[in-house]
Amino acid sequence: ERERLPVIVQISENAVAHHGSLGPLAAAARTALAASSVPAALHLDHATRPELIEEAVALGFTSVMYDGAALPWEENVAYTRRIAHHCREHGVFLEAELGEVGGKDGAHAPGVRTDPREAARFVTDTGVDALAVAVGTSHHMTERTAAIDLALVRELRAAVPVPLVLHGSSGADDPT
Repeated sequence: ERERLPVIVQISENAVAHHGSLGPLAAAARTALAASSVPAALHLDHATRPELIEEAVALGFTSVMYDGAALPWEENVAYTRRIAHHCREHGVFLEAELGEVGGKDGAHAPGVRTDPREAARFVTDTGVDALAVAVGTSHHMTERTAAIDLALVRELRAAVPVPLVLHGSSGADDPT
C-alpha cells in the first residue's frame, strides 16, 4: 500500500492441508484484498489435485498453478489441458509446471533443466497461460547460491509464447 505496488496473495496446497480446508483461507485473503487500494490477485500455488483447483476457481481465485510434475508426460498434459479449459471458462489465469521445479528432488541440480522443445510442445498441447521452468533455482534454499542458467532462459523465452515463471528465486543473488 505504502509503495503503491500491485500484490499477489498466494495460498499453497500445503497451507490448505495444514489448515484443513481452502474456504476459510480464501475468505480471509479476499477480505484483506478487498480492503486494498492497489491491484491485487489471489493465487493458489502448487496444487496437485484438480478438485482443489476447481474449488479455488469457485471461490474467486484469479490465478492457479497446477503442478502435475510428478505425473508421466501424457497424464500431465491431459490433466493440464482439462484444467486450462476449466480455468479459461471462468477467466482464471493458469500456470503449470513441466518437470519438477525443484527443492523437491534435486530438480535444479546441474543437468536437470527444462528442455525448450518439450516446453513449447507442452504449452501448445495444454493451452496454459504461464509455465514454471527449471533453470537453476530451487525451493527451500537457505542461501543465495542459485546459479540461474540465463542462456537456457533465453532459449525458453524464444521457444515458449507464454510468460515463464521461476520458483525458488529467493536463492538467487540480487544481481541475477
